[in-house]
Amino acid sequence: MNPYLNAFLRSIIEAITEFLPVSSTGHLFLFSSFFPFYGENVEFDDLFDIFIQSGAILSVLFLYREKFKSQIVSSFRYILKQNSDSEGLYFLIQICIGAFPILIAGFIAKKFLDTIKARPDLLEILSGAWIFGGVLILVAEWYFHQRPEEKKSIGFKDSILIGIFQCMALIPGMSRSAATIITARFLGKDTKSSAEFSFFLPFRFFLQQEFIN
Repeated sequence: MNPYLNAFLRSIIEAITEFLPVSSTGHLFLFSSFFPFYGENVEFDDLFDIFIQSGAILSVLFLYREKFKSQIVSSFRYILKQNSDSEGLYFLIQICIGAFPILIAGFIAKKFLDTIKARPDLLEILSGAWIFGGVLILVAEWYFHQRPEEKKSIGFKDSILIGIFQCMALIPGMSRSAATIITARFLGKDTKSSAEFSFFLPFRFFLQQEFIN
């Protein structure tokens, strides 16, 4: 396949799947297993996929730019003792806490994860992860439909638990957003705060992928 067409199709796949609980990385793995960049090594494939995923991360930052900006400004003002509102600082700390487990897991499992993409049973791994994720979403939707939604803020313990379950996204085909949002909802958080917290986490996750690679 023409490398420019290959790059264009990968960007389309990323754009469609990034904000759906279907694992954009898994779909990129699937595409690259059939249509790799010929003449390039596996490291180039991985680097390119990480690069195009940065576009989705930047779109999240743009969408939540006002909240992100206000949280940073509020944090500095609190640190400089210019106000007594610690909410912004706590939110940023929670994002860092939530991102920490996957950083550790990524380092530990890096060699294993590097071999998965080249395994002959990659399609079976992706299929199993997608089926498991689909069943998990259906069960979660049924469960949440049975009880009224509560609006609760995300605490430090919640951040750790959400971060731990985010590690499921290291398995090809497992959706990071599905894992984090469902975990937050099971912890009693409302849909809006669960989704927002999940969307903020990819910014740290992207930086960690760059660091690990």
